[in-house]
Amino acid sequence: MPIHNAVPSQLMVVAALGGPREVRSRLTDLGFTPGTPVCVLSRTNESVIVKVRGSRIMLNNSLACNITVK
Repeated sequence: MPIHNAVPSQLMVVAALGGPREVRSRLTDLGFTPGTPVCVLSRTNESVIVKVRGSRIMLNNSLACNITVK
């Protein structure tokens, strides 16, 4: 499931990254790698705030749709 569809406050794990190589590289630089625990803190129709590796990161939905969690 894409991370922007995850239930807020539920602990999830990054399953895969999609999109072009540049997008995957940017997400990896932000700390999103397969196997990493993440938690959606809040979401709106346009963005999602995620806690990953001790940092809070806001992603727009077009970027967040490239992160698959389980």
